[in-house]
Amino acid sequence: MRPTKIIVFLVVLIFSASFILYLYYFKNRHQNPNIILITVDTLRADHLSSYGYQRATTPHIDQLAEDGTLFLHTIAQIPETLPSFCSIMTSSYPIDHGVRKNGYKLSTDKKTLAETLQDNGYTTAAFVSSCMLDSSTGIDRGFQFYDDTLPDAFLHLASCQRTAEKTTKSAIRWIESNAEKKFFLWVHYNDPHSLYNPPSPFDLMFSKHPDDNKMASNVDLFFRIIKNRIKLNELGVQYMIDRYDGEIAFMDMHLGRLLEKFKEPGLKNTIIVFTSDHGESLGEHKYFFDHGDFLYENQIKVPLIISHPKLPKNQIVRSQVESVDIMPTIFDFIKVATEANLRGRSLLPLLYNEDEIDFEKFAFSESDICQESSPRLCSPIGIQGKLYSLRTGKWKYILDKNDQSELYNLLEDPLEMQNLIDEEKELAGLLDARIKSLIDGKDDKGEQSLSEETKEKLKSLGYL
Repeated sequence: MRPTKIIVFLVVLIFSASFILYLYYFKNRHQNPNIILITVDTLRADHLSSYGYQRATTPHIDQLAEDGTLFLHTIAQIPETLPSFCSIMTSSYPIDHGVRKNGYKLSTDKKTLAETLQDNGYTTAAFVSSCMLDSSTGIDRGFQFYDDTLPDAFLHLASCQRTAEKTTKSAIRWIESNAEKKFFLWVHYNDPHSLYNPPSPFDLMFSKHPDDNKMASNVDLFFRIIKNRIKLNELGVQYMIDRYDGEIAFMDMHLGRLLEKFKEPGLKNTIIVFTSDHGESLGEHKYFFDHGDFLYENQIKVPLIISHPKLPKNQIVRSQVESVDIMPTIFDFIKVATEANLRGRSLLPLLYNEDEIDFEKFAFSESDICQESSPRLCSPIGIQGKLYSLRTGKWKYILDKNDQSELYNLLEDPLEMQNLIDEEKELAGLLDARIKSLIDGKDDKGEQSLSEETKEKLKSLGYL
């Protein structure tokens, strides 16, 4: 072969190889999906219509469930905002990451979901709607853009919350400016958190007692209610629940606008994960319109929906899962390896072959211990003892070191009214030993002092 032909052949070969590599890169670049984590504060699973609630509170979330997979039994690791998100973002329990209370700060010991995704080429951004998640907490690690601007006056403290409407607008603006990038986006809504004060017409969407409309929006009165200093009659309790549902419906409307963006052609390749940090007690066990002190289902059972065009649609998974499973599920879907020691595990096998996989495991949670009828008065700040729970199959055990532990058969007693601790002593003993092995040497891990500013924020939200 002549030298000129050899040169031409090599040029063509190099060009062809380069073009093939470019196509491979381009194809795989766009095969890697965007990721959006949508979270709602204080949202209990059983107040979503997709979870069987009789009211049509969440039509847009219901549509997301039809487009993806709904997990029926998802357990949060702690019923407080910041500690719960630290668990989600690190796939670790509070006993591992050390953030046991709102107002604490996440240490650099645990690598976050955002940090790992940024290391793997993702552009990262977050839009949060609660001052409990501002950048001073360390939960912003790994986010290149972290929007914690909270312009709405809330309770006694300005700039502690913003509405779903404003959060959605900011998030959509960012998406439109970054649509060509491969991104990880976290959008957090705070609306169902107290006070229950939805804007019109959602304030009267479910309420049958509009004449009482000052009760839920009065700060001092509301806090007197949740601290059990004011006893509500049945109509008063229902009115507060109506307002809570109104907040959910308001949030759902604006979340729907966000979800619409991901129906556009350039954004369809997005894995959407929807969940909550914890639930809310609406009077169960005589605990009114609050969360954080106990481990009953109304506070730790949260929604979880996962959707992507390549994943199964309109599917319900009944196996028990945990909030810490979210991070490894995302890693498994995008094929990202991590050396971190994760508590959770990928949920993808459940999406494809639930019946053939034994996925039952213990779901572990903790909360502040409190044995008095006025919760916020007996656990005002810091670690003053804990409640721990294990949930497995139909059984749930709550460890109280003050010899008031509880055991419930959730299948026969879903409202957790009949404590079977005396009837099932052997089972209770096994679960007790399992919890103690988990928390061995970690019961007081993470105790931190709080600044005066942080205390004021906590006070404004009713935590102190």
